[in-house]
Amino acid sequence: MFQLKLNNFFQKVFFFKKKDLKLVKFVNFEKYLNFLFVEVEKTFFKKKFFFLHFKLSNSNSYLTILYGNKLIFWNSVKSFKTKSKKFKFYFFNSIKLLCNSAIFFFGKLIKNLKKKKLNLFLLFSGLNKYRRYISKFFVFNSFFMVLNIYSMSFSSHNGVRCKKSRRLAKKKRRKFFMFAEFKKRKKNIFFFFFKSFDFFFLQDFFLKFNIFFFFNISKFNFLSFRKNEIKVLRAPISFGKQRNSFFKKVFFAKFNIFFFGSNFLRFYFLEWLRNFMLDKFSINLKILSKRKSYKF
Repeated sequence: MFQLKLNNFFQKVFFFKKKDLKLVKFVNFEKYLNFLFVEVEKTFFKKKFFFLHFKLSNSNSYLTILYGNKLIFWNSVKSFKTKSKKFKFYFFNSIKLLCNSAIFFFGKLIKNLKKKKLNLFLLFSGLNKYRRYISKFFVFNSFFMVLNIYSMSFSSHNGVRCKKSRRLAKKKRRKFFMFAEFKKRKKNIFFFFFKSFDFFFLQDFFLKFNIFFFFNISKFNFLSFRKNEIKVLRAPISFGKQRNSFFKKVFFAKFNIFFFGSNFLRFYFLEWLRNFMLDKFSINLKILSKRKSYKF
């Protein structure tokens, strides 16, 4: 086990070429992200896919990375110190389900193209059972993206099971609300911001964005939050009778984007996100001043 900084992470471990490193092309990690270290624990190399399992030095949880052909997969794994068999099973099982969802999706797409008819409703309707795994497919452009939280426990009533007593107590409410909870762990060194987007495409494809921004609290003196205080965030969204009507048949994709870093990375990402939404979806994101916190 050894420690290394994130700016040397991909070059020294994976030996990638600079043209393939779109992830770290625009920033010097040693200058802007020097507070984050990793401990390499396991490495796996197989053909064009490179897999690395490492532990964050300022956290009790683990992350796994899969990189290959502009496809990267992050996932937090809890307490896999000695359970190597379960860890390998978890990794290969996730990859298997990801591949099955991709084959299922592109198979239906090819069939529709042969018929010269493309029905988005039929194309995305059968992907509901693969929804949690399809959301882990990300094609990188030029910014840093993490899928799951690693320094806090994450629980959601949408696809993640909780205790039986609590699940039964909230059975009726879960039909009308979908919310994310964040619970406090030992040390919290990040300030986070939450905002969700809901879009309708052609009245057939429902897409939801949950965007989280992570920053180092020590660099933000203007915030009113205490360093050891993190409140429970909830995002209640009322769908009406979504379980019994239209929303049950529509493909629901949930993208969790986590972005953390310094002032340079923060403004770079927000500017990129604003331009991206204007170009792709013609949506103007209004970002307020830092004294009032960031809201879209």
